[in-house]
Amino acid sequence: DIHDTSLLVGRDKQKAFELWSVTGGVALYLNILNRYQNVEDAIISEFLDDNGFFSNEASNIFLMEFNNPINYESICRELATGNNKVSSITSKLNMTTSLVAQLLSNMQNIGIVEKIEPFESNVRKPVWAITDQMIKFWYKFVYPLRLMRLESRISYWRTYYNQFLSNSFEMLCRISLPSLLPSVLFADIRSWWGGNPITKQEEEIDVVATDITGTHIYCGECKYTNKPVSNDVLNRLIARTVLVSRGRNPVYLLFSKSGFEDIAVSSNLLSFDFEEIMAILMA
Repeated sequence: DIHDTSLLVGRDKQKAFELWSVTGGVALYLNILNRYQNVEDAIISEFLDDNGFFSNEASNIFLMEFNNPINYESICRELATGNNKVSSITSKLNMTTSLVAQLLSNMQNIGIVEKIEPFESNVRKPVWAITDQMIKFWYKFVYPLRLMRLESRISYWRTYYNQFLSNSFEMLCRISLPSLLPSVLFADIRSWWGGNPITKQEEEIDVVATDITGTHIYCGECKYTNKPVSNDVLNRLIARTVLVSRGRNPVYLLFSKSGFEDIAVSSNLLSFDFEEIMAILMA
């Protein structure tokens, strides 16, 4: 976790967050990357360079864990590109539904992937995601770039790295919620996605949680950008919360990497910036 990561890499919050994002806090991995002056040098030398420790690490894990690693790796490649439903993976890889389901279950058993369902969904809409942070990073920035020159790999990584960190930040916000609000006993914390019956469009909420009393619902938006969160973000969150509140009292949560700007003060609005979130998780 973030606390254990900080014990190994120091108290620099940004460094701890990024190294946790690409390693999941695995001590061996952290020790390898922490030898470098900065995270960029570590990633380029150990992930992107063909001579780096991580150049074949994900493949090596599948070789050690499974008798037929090729099929498992094929599924992870699909998940990394956003193809995250059993039906679509089955179609793309020309495998049977039962085989894909079994392979996913095997990977779930050792913490590589997990099945995710939206908060309180009446219609089953499960998707699958890679949850091992190193493997997730590897299939995003190592495997698909293997035929490129190093300079091109670095350019691609720099272009999309912040997007990868943004997804990690969403997960961090959900993980941190019980620590940020210790007086609340949460019954469920996850994300939500589904259709908006008014706009006929798909909507998403990054963080949705209920307390054990069932009287309140906590809905949050996470922004990992260099721009402060404004009232526009809050207004969109308020509109989306109506889709899941079901008579419960809403509490709005804003999580931001870069602070807040002109946010209207409200008794049912809580805001947390990156420094605050990391400080409480590193404590």
